[in-house]
Order: sequence, then structure tokens, then C-alpha cells
Amino acid sequence: VIVICGGGGGIPVIFDPVSGRLNGIEAVIDKDRAASMLGKTLGADGLMILTDVEGVAVNKDKPDQKWIKSASPRKLHELADNFPAGSMGP
Repeated sequence: VIVICGGGGGIPVIFDPVSGRLNGIEAVIDKDRAASMLGKTLGADGLMILTDVEGVAVNKDKPDQKWIKSASPRKLHELADNFPAGSMGP
């Protein structure tokens, strides 16, 4: 088992093909997506994203709130409208 961690604090950059340099830009780095892309590149067998939040719920803070204890990728896709960008959504 090899553990590779990526966290915040990075500086978003783009490659300038004319100068051949990397230039800093204003952006937000999606660390979950970066971890997924790194895992695919390395041919990883799995990806674990650990967090200290209580859990993920649909209809959060509403009377019909329900905690998601496990879900398939298909089920998460079906629930995507519950997770706006900037929350648990992409």
C-alpha cells in the first residue's frame, strides 16, 4: 500500500506555450477531482476521501433529511441535484 495525499495550499497555474512557462492564475482547485485524476493516472485500485464532517445527507437540515450511509456511483448520480456546486457537488 502506498499512501499519496494531496491537500490545499497549491497555486493554480496554466502552461504558456509561447514562453514555455507556468503562470499563476486566479482559480479554485477541486481537490477531490485532483485526487481522482491522480488515481487514474497512477492506475490506483481505489480512492478514499477522508473528511471530518458528520456525514452526507439528502434534504440536509429539512424535516425529511436522510443520511447516506453507502451508495453506488449510479445512486450518487441520481442524487446529484441535492449537492450544489461548492458543497458536496462537483
